[in-house]
Amino acid sequence: YHRAALVILKGDANYRRLLSDAHWAPTAPFSKVTGYFSAPLVALRTLKAEIIVGLAPGRAERLTAEDREWLVNGRRGVIQARLPN
Repeated sequence: YHRAALVILKGDANYRRLLSDAHWAPTAPFSKVTGYFSAPLVALRTLKAEIIVGLAPGRAERLTAEDREWLVNGRRGVIQARLPN
């Protein structure tokens, strides 16, 4: 994959692998956490596990106030990208 123009990862399990199944701060930048990955990438994911990065400050708290199970109930998803400048 290091020579790929773009890698697209789909699914919660692949997202967790991409983040080394570690519990990062929700505000940790996606680009920094995935910086080890040599190719540009896009991750598509339905939230089904308590692991996420790249959220704006306060967003996780607002979502938790709205729905305590937002990270695991599959009702929300994210599309995150780390692309060259």
